[in-house]
Amino acid sequence: MTPTGRWGYVQWMATEPAHRRRGLARAVFTSILAWLSERGVANVELHATASGEPLYRSFGLGDPISPELRRIATPRT
Repeated sequence: MTPTGRWGYVQWMATEPAHRRRGLARAVFTSILAWLSERGVANVELHATASGEPLYRSFGLGDPISPELRRIATPRT
């Protein structure tokens, strides 16, 4: 349910390999969620890599209720 019609959208958060496993992504994502919450945005869509999925699931993000469908235009040659 989205009474305000507002959504947060995060795509492709990444941490440099040399800095992984230090809690940096968790700290950044915690701040993003707090920032959104302060603005009344409760729903968040996130596009994650397979390696980042466990982190985001730990924040309560899960599978979409309905499938995402897209139409991608192909360039004409």
